[in-house]
Amino acid sequence: MEVSFTWKYGGSTVVLYGSFNDWLGEDMSKDSTGIWVIKKHLNRGAYHYKYKVDGHWCYDVEKLCLTNKEGHCNNVISIDFFIPTPFWWKLSGKKLEVSGTFNNWHTQRMQHIVVANDQLPHYYVEIALPLGFYQYKYVADDRWVYDDHQPHNYFEGVLNNFRQVNCGQLELYFYYSDTVRIGLQYLGYLPEGYSNGQNWPLILFLHGPKQKGDTIHLIEEDGLPKELKQGRSLPFIILSPQCPRNQKWSSLNTYLISLIHHFCSTHNVDLSRIYLTGVEMGAYGVWKLALDNPNTFAALAPFGGGGDVTKAKFITHLPVWATDNEYRSTYGDTKEMVDALAQVGGNIHFTVDKSSERDCWSVAYAGDRLYQWFLENTKIIN
Repeated sequence: MEVSFTWKYGGSTVVLYGSFNDWLGEDMSKDSTGIWVIKKHLNRGAYHYKYKVDGHWCYDVEKLCLTNKEGHCNNVISIDFFIPTPFWWKLSGKKLEVSGTFNNWHTQRMQHIVVANDQLPHYYVEIALPLGFYQYKYVADDRWVYDDHQPHNYFEGVLNNFRQVNCGQLELYFYYSDTVRIGLQYLGYLPEGYSNGQNWPLILFLHGPKQKGDTIHLIEEDGLPKELKQGRSLPFIILSPQCPRNQKWSSLNTYLISLIHHFCSTHNVDLSRIYLTGVEMGAYGVWKLALDNPNTFAALAPFGGGGDVTKAKFITHLPVWATDNEYRSTYGDTKEMVDALAQVGGNIHFTVDKSSERDCWSVAYAGDRLYQWFLENTKIIN
């Protein structure tokens, strides 16, 4: 669609820069009213842009602005682009609604959910929103309230929650599977370039035993989510569900596949590049999930765990990069699975970590080679 960009604050020369023109800059011209104007044809997506006025970088304070990780403020425009944005309420109440600047302060009903191992009532809703900054509040049993566990501040004398909907950050989501009648919370990450409208590769990460339970931020203490929490930017959609305290990943296969299908139906996912990785208990889960669903993934990267060697023949077409530490108790299981896969002609690469550290995954997740290897492998979509 055709979009007009304008600058009405004067200047001798005005140049428009943005993610739609690779930040190369295009000269603007004055119209009959003295306003600087340029027209662009833009496809569906969200775009960051800025003006250079007489050699100085400027943004329009009257239009939508977002601050990036470097602390720079850019204007943003969304063309038919929305991100499913989660809203949570974990305190008391029998009827919960959410209201904010995104819906002109009308109320929207939230769904009562049950999160495994958590005794508190939970209410949840996902609202598709353009990139931007929003104020909001909850209506609990007809009382307007804010959640002091979520970001909040005074706006024109009123205390409201607020959030910035953007890409390149971890968000807490919830998904309930009608198939297995279970709901789990998970962390979702959309890459910084997600707003350009293209389809993106997806990684499903399964954590180890220390991250089980109902405290979602435990997941950020290890593995791939730890990298994201520390500010790592990766060109993948990344899903990190949390296993309930009394469960194992091997018992959640149906749920995990349902979660992937749900996310693919609501987001821009490249179905030929869905990858699976996990550590310790999560590594056993990787093998189990892939062996039971051999046509879902494009590549596997388990760290510290094995699988059912009798089923190795079902994944000979799948590229696998397995890693373990020879001092770990899981090494025997990993080696047995690697050997079984090699014997039936599988596409297997095995890395043996001989360091004294029992952690055999942090170096890989902190580096670049694993992600490059993922992207080298694609699945043929029938």
